[in-house]
Amino acid sequence: GTQRVLVTGLVNAWDLNKTIHYIEETIAWTASVNGEEIPLGDSGKHRVYVTLDTPGGQLSSPRDNQFDESGNDQTVTEARLEAGVLAAWGTGEIDEREAVDQVFETLREAGIGYFLGTRWEHDPKDHTYVSPKPSLHHYLWLCNVAEALGECHNIAASFALYCRIVGVKKSFSVGYMYPWPGRVDTTPCGRDTSKSAGGKNILGKLNIRKTRTHAAHGMPPWVENLVFLDGRNMANNFEGVAVYDNKGLYAIGDDIFDRFAVDHDNASEYYGARTLRPSPSPGSYRSAPSDLGKGAFKLVFSSDFGRCVDPYEGKTAQEFKWEE
Repeated sequence: GTQRVLVTGLVNAWDLNKTIHYIEETIAWTASVNGEEIPLGDSGKHRVYVTLDTPGGQLSSPRDNQFDESGNDQTVTEARLEAGVLAAWGTGEIDEREAVDQVFETLREAGIGYFLGTRWEHDPKDHTYVSPKPSLHHYLWLCNVAEALGECHNIAASFALYCRIVGVKKSFSVGYMYPWPGRVDTTPCGRDTSKSAGGKNILGKLNIRKTRTHAAHGMPPWVENLVFLDGRNMANNFEGVAVYDNKGLYAIGDDIFDRFAVDHDNASEYYGARTLRPSPSPGSYRSAPSDLGKGAFKLVFSSDFGRCVDPYEGKTAQEFKWEE
């Protein structure tokens, strides 16, 4: 007939456990009527997306170059859900960090990395280089699938949305790893070989910027910020990271820094001399530990007046490294 029939006693042949799955199969329907199994035919193929929890995730930009998890939930489109599930397929049985690590690895193998000068900002600014200018969530997902470029803090935010779509629930924030010269200095001549709270050399800090006031060549004192020169020899203020569960630092396209209990020690690993594992490199999501006795980047004190030519007493080059 045409009336609705309540169907109970459905049995699932898949052992889903707690892992992320993508299933595309037909369903063979049978009914037990008076003890007899009656075939009702097949339907499908049906797509089933199995996630760790309800897909969602909030992310907003309260001001330019800042992000937090607030505002409206992201729209869960099938394209986003499919991308997330395929990126983290088979993970999550031990804990949700498996999924976070695998999404990170998916982006790394896809060549997703930062691109200076390309970012999302509030109107009327537009440095997304996407026409027409997309909404924040749309732009971040374009970065996830390599259809747009973004600066490091933008792709850290996009990574958080990627993980939320597969049901990751622990905290995310967008953090900023700043370079440090490994010493506390109040003047170009002042040096103090202090260690971090974890007893390590200080090469970087999370969310704390190194600044100083410096007067030189008869000029009034001005504020100088410490920046680093990246592989393209371009000056970077920071490396943006996704901070997962208040401790793991995920530098998208680069590496995961979470060996230590102290955030600043993990940030120092980014700025330490290290050997990146080749891509793909199965068996581990993390490269070998950094050498925290040697910096990986040239450092520059910089201000509105340009690069400082007197970083320390007896060191007159504009560029220097931590160990110098």
